[in-house]
Amino acid sequence: MSRMKQILKYFIVVLLYYSGLAFVFRFLKRLSRSNQKPLILMYHQVFDDPKAELKYSQAGLYVSTPVFDKQMSYLAKHYKPISLADLATSIRSNQTLDPKNIVITFDDGWRDNYQHAYPILKEYQLPAIIFLTANFIGTNDIFWFMRAATLMTINKLDRQQLRALFKKVCLSSAESDSAAIETMASDTDWFIEKLKKLDLIVINRVLDELSKSNKKSDNTGDNSRWTMNWDEVKEMSQHGISFGSHGCTHRVMTTLSSDENMRELRDSREVIEAKLGLRVDIFSYPNGDYNIEIEKLVEQGGYLCAVTTKGIGKPGNKSELFALRRIGVHEGISVGPRGNYSRAMFDFHLLRNS
Repeated sequence: MSRMKQILKYFIVVLLYYSGLAFVFRFLKRLSRSNQKPLILMYHQVFDDPKAELKYSQAGLYVSTPVFDKQMSYLAKHYKPISLADLATSIRSNQTLDPKNIVITFDDGWRDNYQHAYPILKEYQLPAIIFLTANFIGTNDIFWFMRAATLMTINKLDRQQLRALFKKVCLSSAESDSAAIETMASDTDWFIEKLKKLDLIVINRVLDELSKSNKKSDNTGDNSRWTMNWDEVKEMSQHGISFGSHGCTHRVMTTLSSDENMRELRDSREVIEAKLGLRVDIFSYPNGDYNIEIEKLVEQGGYLCAVTTKGIGKPGNKSELFALRRIGVHEGISVGPRGNYSRAMFDFHLLRNS
């Protein structure tokens, strides 16, 4: 989004918010029972020092610690946070849902969730669920998309250079994509979205070639462990934080066979349950990608429900339990043009997605 568009959006939102029109809109939506549904929020990383850490990630995947604190304070005062398990149970038993209920979720199992998000969640006594990518917990391994973001930060390649790289390594991936991908402002986001369509072996081949051809390190800094370890997971599980599965490898399930998907579902669940001694029955689709066949596999795998970012599932509809839609939350949706937290921006984001 251009600077001028960002400023214009901010002033429009502030005008609507403080004029009271936003509250009228919320009231009218709540009068309609068909629109009464709790929100499920999706977070990824919580950075203490975004300027230093963002070079290893994407702008749409993080929120800073001070902004996260203010968001949680707002949710504690103005909403009724509940666990995702409680929401799923209410849906299954056809209980009436309070539109002020809200669910807080995190994907992947980042170490900063323990370091920065967990103390704030404890302070406000908020329940949350973290979806763990089982094979990465307790290791120094990094996700391929983190490596891709790091290489892009270091080498600063443009799309023409990246297309040449794709043609060199895997010709088919250089074909044109949807308008949504082609119009992405960030070259890093464009690059990662292109890679998501490929098999993990091919992804690593592309990244290896990028690293080799530019002769610059893709070292991810002094923080050698980016995901939580099992001791941290256990501690959080004893203090109001739940855990679900995000698969074993974070591979996009629509690119895998049925057997591979079932292994992702089964093995990740078994690992987490063995480590925690607790039942794991909620799943988060890696990258939000799924289809009807994958939904059925998740249900067959013994899961209670599943969440995505691309589904049409409205919490409250029993038939959509395996495609419950979440709304992404990141730094950009709740700050003004100067980068300061804006309650109006955050609340507007929640309102327009409710």
